[in-house]
Amino acid sequence: MINKEQVISKTIKSFIEYFDSEPEFTCAYPGRVNLIGEHLDYNKGMSISCGINRWIAVSVSNRKDNKIIVRSENLKSEIIFNLELKDKPIELWHKYVFGSLNIFASHYQLKKGLNIIINGNVPIGSGLSSSAALEVALLSSYFNLFNIEIDKLELAKLCQKIEHEYLLIDSGLLDQFSSIYAKSNYYTLINFEDLSYSYIENNIKGTSLLVINSMVKRELANSKYIERVEECRKGFKIINQNKLDKISESDLRNIESHPVLKKRFLHILNEYRRVYQMKDCIINNNVIDAGKILIESHNSLKQDYEVSCNEINFLIDVSMESQAWYGGRIMGGGFGGSTVNLVNTKSIEEYIDLVDRSYKNEFDIDLEFYLV
Repeated sequence: MINKEQVISKTIKSFIEYFDSEPEFTCAYPGRVNLIGEHLDYNKGMSISCGINRWIAVSVSNRKDNKIIVRSENLKSEIIFNLELKDKPIELWHKYVFGSLNIFASHYQLKKGLNIIINGNVPIGSGLSSSAALEVALLSSYFNLFNIEIDKLELAKLCQKIEHEYLLIDSGLLDQFSSIYAKSNYYTLINFEDLSYSYIENNIKGTSLLVINSMVKRELANSKYIERVEECRKGFKIINQNKLDKISESDLRNIESHPVLKKRFLHILNEYRRVYQMKDCIINNNVIDAGKILIESHNSLKQDYEVSCNEINFLIDVSMESQAWYGGRIMGGGFGGSTVNLVNTKSIEEYIDLVDRSYKNEFDIDLEFYLV
């Protein structure tokens, strides 16, 4: 596994080879794992997340003309914009770049073109938030190139606007916040009610976080993710309450006649409780209960929030056969993607072998494993 400095060095080298000049600025931001608190960011709840040892890097420099030339080293693909930024792109990664340029230009006018190289080792479409890391790296590189200071929280909100306005994904701030505020060997506890945060030192010993990519692709903008966002908004309106910690049993009775909405709120209320429980487990090195919390979260996401799928459920079920596995759950928006698993480090290879063989036999698909 290459480190952050090597990712940056490789990106600079690619920039020099492609543009025959040195970049003026290079930065790298990590992907993320959300340990607990799934689908709570847009419901003003809390999450416990961490940055991971995989990054998206961006190198940038000014041009003398009005062209903006962007190359993705991972995709071996290029796109050229002009300063007017009028022609909306169709390809997904083009939309992220186009959105970032427009968001920046709407605040600080671009007067000349740019050379941009994108590179990294966060797997695309794996649930590790390569898109958020890309958004943060792109916008951060523009601000630094022009020596404009920006608050971390403001940067996260601008990155979120890219998804809202150019990807049409009504997402919360979890992914961008996690990438920007990541701190080595610490989890970040994020309160989305007031956007405050604190760090929790990782005291859980002898374990590893293993992300398993089911290889089931999902496009959040075209999935039922948006439907879940709308369901929760409707539920809050019926309950006439907008804070999770203020919702009572009597409030829930107001949505008894809306069984689907009640299921959604059972998840977000119980998940909110699980965040506090997980915090205690991390502080007290309670790996057994941490695993149980992850399993509870998965069952809630499967049964009440209904964002899992057969392949993901199979991964959780077969994991229960391994003594090395403490617990795990579906991670991210849902409807495919990845699971996050808490595994005994000494027995991780045996666990991987079991899950890999079982999944291949069941679905004839080769899994991808990321030790983060």
